[in-house]
Amino acid sequence: MPDVSRKATYVPVLDESRQFGMPASATKRHSKYRVTNNLPGNINFCPLVSKTPYLIEMVGKQLKQRTAGFTPKGIILPVSAVVVANLDRYKSALEAFSRPMRDRTSYNPDVPETPATGNDAIYFRYFDATVQASFLFNALERTVENDLPAEIYFLIGFDRARLAPNALADWPAHSLENFIRLVHQNGGKLSANKRKSYFAWMRDDEVERFERVVGESFENVRPRNRS
Repeated sequence: MPDVSRKATYVPVLDESRQFGMPASATKRHSKYRVTNNLPGNINFCPLVSKTPYLIEMVGKQLKQRTAGFTPKGIILPVSAVVVANLDRYKSALEAFSRPMRDRTSYNPDVPETPATGNDAIYFRYFDATVQASFLFNALERTVENDLPAEIYFLIGFDRARLAPNALADWPAHSLENFIRLVHQNGGKLSANKRKSYFAWMRDDEVERFERVVGESFENVRPRNRS
């Protein structure tokens, strides 16, 4: 490609009205061709993501900033629970990339020494990752708006129940923590089966009193469900 006139205006490689590019502070200008490299990657790996209405909305929510105070710096948000709860959608997101690659790949498993063809490296380096980005943002949104508040709610209530004056009793090792979890998970009541298995030593009035302690400890700390 010949040199471009120095009077020419720099043009971005990626049209950011249609796709997400690198922040302006991370872009590089190439004076020879008068282009600004705003590709979100490098020569070896550069996934491209379209600016769909959903992804534009998610970026505008600034989910990363909203986690300040929830997790220490450098800690990755625990989205695995959302992935496990949505395995079909997760599989579909992965197959949106892998299935076209598989369809263009020619490989004979009966002759493993023969290299596969059709799946050139370029298809892995520059691919449309819009579907995968959408799934990841959905998992982040669920984690930030539901799972993290729910976990904080539980920890606050758990500590209140564990430290409540009425909870001070001669509990066997770890029994109080187990009691709190079981009662909370069962909507404020200890099930007959759990009582028979773990708390047969407790009197009826003791069970009722500690159920109240657990219920009162979790009051007024329940997060608002944003799903």
